[in-house]
Amino acid sequence: MLQQSPDPLSENDEVWDREYELWLFHNVANWLKNEFQSKTWEAFWKTAVEGREVVSVAAELGMSAGAIYIAKSRVLARIRTEVQQIESWERP
Repeated sequence: MLQQSPDPLSENDEVWDREYELWLFHNVANWLKNEFQSKTWEAFWKTAVEGREVVSVAAELGMSAGAIYIAKSRVLARIRTEVQQIESWERP
């Protein structure tokens, strides 16, 4: 019966891991924000973080849908690179 019960520690680990990932993402994003033009950052944030439709954001920012996708891709790639570098420092 004990083997069928979920391990509360592993559930806590999953919650902690998710919270850490969110914390790391927001800190890295905040740190890198000034590396991008404001429209590029807005395009990324509104589509990737807020989950808004590309067409809507493109119209709002006066950009093409393709430019929105490119902006999102560039910012995500930069954030991903920085997060990977930070995580490599943390591992022994």
